[in-house]
Amino acid sequence: LRNYDAPCSFVTGTAVKDEASFKALCTTIDRAASVGAFVVQPSVRDDAEIPWMQRTADYAATQNVALAPQLHNRTRHENAEQAADLVDRVNRKNFGIAFEGSHLLLQRREVRNGAAVRLLGRRILSVCAQDYRLAPGEADAGSYDGTPYKPCLPDDPRGVDLPDVFAALKEMG
Repeated sequence: LRNYDAPCSFVTGTAVKDEASFKALCTTIDRAASVGAFVVQPSVRDDAEIPWMQRTADYAATQNVALAPQLHNRTRHENAEQAADLVDRVNRKNFGIAFEGSHLLLQRREVRNGAAVRLLGRRILSVCAQDYRLAPGEADAGSYDGTPYKPCLPDDPRGVDLPDVFAALKEMG
């Protein structure tokens, strides 16, 4: 990537629950650093993994890499409230959240779009503009817990309110 002056915005990581998965995520962090990716997106499934994320964040800091799990279904960072609590409990400067608003839409969360950004505030280290819309009655739609959805373009009013998300990010500075 560096040879072609192409940036890498993030690398996907894994959950860490034991020494083997810790070492595997450290290898991912090393590889991310080698291509200039400043964010690795691990996953945290439950509170038992918090000490592992603290240890992993400490290692990532030595490589100038941040850890930022993406807001995602069926994780310990599924919604804005849980994600804020997780970041506060891990309590490392290089541990935050990758904001991705589509999952909040699919979950039909009350706190979503700009409100979720404002709640998370400086805990957000990365933003993804992936967008989905609800798709009731559409035969070829995906499904999350019975909620039908489809991908959509970023300006689709049925999807994430990206102007509200970006306005909230701008407010944060």
